[in-house]
Amino acid sequence: MSMEQGVSQLTGARLSINNIMYDLIPVPAFPTDYNRELFLFSELDSLLAILNMKEQKRYKESFILIRTIFEKFLFFWLMFEGKKYRHPMTYNILRQSSNTDKEARDSAFARWKKEWREGAEHFRQVVSMDSGKKDSVIKVVYVFEGLQLIRNGIPTREIIPIYNSILEEYKPGVAHLGSLESLIGGLLISDNAQVIELQKTLYHNFFYIESIFRNLRLNELIDRNQLERIRVHYNFLSNYVHVSMANLDIWKDVTNYSNQKSYDDESYDKLIFLYVAKLFHLYVKVYVNGYQNEINNPDTNTKYKQLIDNLESLSKDLWFFDNEPTQYDIQNSDNIKRMRKNIGKADSDDIIYYNNPLERMKGVLNQNLSS
Repeated sequence: MSMEQGVSQLTGARLSINNIMYDLIPVPAFPTDYNRELFLFSELDSLLAILNMKEQKRYKESFILIRTIFEKFLFFWLMFEGKKYRHPMTYNILRQSSNTDKEARDSAFARWKKEWREGAEHFRQVVSMDSGKKDSVIKVVYVFEGLQLIRNGIPTREIIPIYNSILEEYKPGVAHLGSLESLIGGLLISDNAQVIELQKTLYHNFFYIESIFRNLRLNELIDRNQLERIRVHYNFLSNYVHVSMANLDIWKDVTNYSNQKSYDDESYDKLIFLYVAKLFHLYVKVYVNGYQNEINNPDTNTKYKQLIDNLESLSKDLWFFDNEPTQYDIQNSDNIKRMRKNIGKADSDDIIYYNNPLERMKGVLNQNLSS
């Protein structure tokens, strides 16, 4: 299949899901189901916009937008399957009979830790317990599950991940600007220090990328190897978001600034298409699978299963974090292991993952030319 046909398929797929929420859910729950659909449509439309940018050789801009959509996808996934979440608490231990705050804290900490290890009910959901930097502080992290979802006024057995309500509650302006006194004529956006602190906590626990990674692992949505693969792509795409030589190199390639290119247009073009197709597939797959128990019509189930399968086939040449290696990746891994063996280095049986998606794409295209 040509890339033009692939672009046409993605465009057609987007048009075919305009009524996806009502296709899958007899009685949508407000606002959760509506927010999920809006999230889906927003990011799929951005992915299609990247295909237009790609045609204009806006490769750097495409990678920047792909990173954003990729990061959002990981949070979107948690909105459906992130049943568990971490809840940190800070306790200030009051000094009573102890001589110092530290002595009181250490005594309480030793007692709490003993009770936790012995399986005390009030510590059943605790996953970590540490003494804080301040002498009076103990920090405890709990793991809880979300609340029951209510549809049409009736409680269901479905757990609604807290990430849905967190999305509604989070106010970036308060979290990052709330205490800047120079804004709005010297008035604070929020003069409530507790409100600002809450928003900062939401950011650090749910939206900071390392927290997203941690929450994916907490919910066993990815394993250690998959997280490492996610980091490869996130780091690669971040090169174009932040200050780096990659920004200069890609500009030189696009403008023919020098006679020697690092990568040709086909490598950029193909990799961007594969990223778009893969993320399009993952968004739709997570959305549809999230409502699998709600689908009553067998024809609807067949329709979306076929759509997901078709979307997956468009990105089969990209070994991402969620799929199996291609024949190219297997051969490349074997070659690397052979070279490492020659210099006395042993490797595991695992297929070695690549660290540069563009370099891999260049290798795939070169192999196709020589075969």
